[in-house]
Amino acid sequence: MINSFIAMGELDPSSEDDETELVGRSHTRVQKIIGKFKIDRLIENESGRGRKCILSDVAKRKILKEIKIDPKVSVVKHAAEISQIIGRSISAETLRNAIRKAGHKSRVARKKPFISLQNQKKRLEFAKTHQLKTNNFIPKIIFSDESKFNIFGNDGRRTVWRKPIPLWIQKNLRPAVQQGGGSVMVWGCMASTGVGNLVFIDGIMNHMVYLDILHNNLTESAKNSSLDGNFIFQHDKDRKRATIILDKVSAEKVAYGSMARNKDISVDVRNLVINHRKNGKSVRIGQILKLSNSTVFNIIRRFKKTNSVENKQRSGRPRTFSEREERWIVRHVHINPRTSAVKLTEM
Repeated sequence: MINSFIAMGELDPSSEDDETELVGRSHTRVQKIIGKFKIDRLIENESGRGRKCILSDVAKRKILKEIKIDPKVSVVKHAAEISQIIGRSISAETLRNAIRKAGHKSRVARKKPFISLQNQKKRLEFAKTHQLKTNNFIPKIIFSDESKFNIFGNDGRRTVWRKPIPLWIQKNLRPAVQQGGGSVMVWGCMASTGVGNLVFIDGIMNHMVYLDILHNNLTESAKNSSLDGNFIFQHDKDRKRATIILDKVSAEKVAYGSMARNKDISVDVRNLVINHRKNGKSVRIGQILKLSNSTVFNIIRRFKKTNSVENKQRSGRPRTFSEREERWIVRHVHINPRTSAVKLTEM
């Protein structure tokens, strides 16, 4: 503003002394501003070069590359690494400024259920297998799953606004229930037309409870979703439940499948393969259980050789103590529980 006033006053040289008095600047300063305006026709100061950036363009590109590879990377850790490389001390705030200048900003990561790389591949394969299905295929599917819900919020930490003194006031406390009584397990299903029955599970979820839930709620939920007798049931990845369903509920002509399963094959699955082999359906059961032809062949070959589907027990390492010696050790420890193991070995 002062420079503009002085430069405009330059049009009237007789007013130079008056300008000096008005703007409160020295005569030399006024002369420099007027001379600069005559040469460059500028009243603003040129932007100076300023302090040279401590980070080179190569270092900035390296930082942005690391951020792109791993957005969760620690800026403090990278500041220490770059300081060792260039031989100069670099603060974490300098790196943050460079990252912000490139358009990045520190944001809270969104939460999403974890899916392993193996299950990602299986889900992609599942999607590719069914991508050519018609629009009438999805409305026929009923999805089901179990979930646990906490009665008093989540299991994470929760903060309250309070002063240091009122510590045990009820509104400043978080209710907790001992012995796992603060949660409830439920089973539910859903289709494209709506949700099915919601079942509260009392106790441990095993195959008998699961089978009872299906008999009492699956058909009813299908009817409520306008899927009478013609639907596809998509359950979760528990192979034990798939075995029970295929063995006892397949008479209802319900198709079952899963997008992700475990690798271990239970004895029930092997028995199911053998039973269907006797009926000439070994290949079909392999497709239903997502077993390869070689796996089905190995199960059948083992059954022919050993007449059993159970794994052969290995002999293992020979026992160090005989049964009599083990009974003596247990008896001695029962009499004197404070006896050390070193003393027992000496005895």
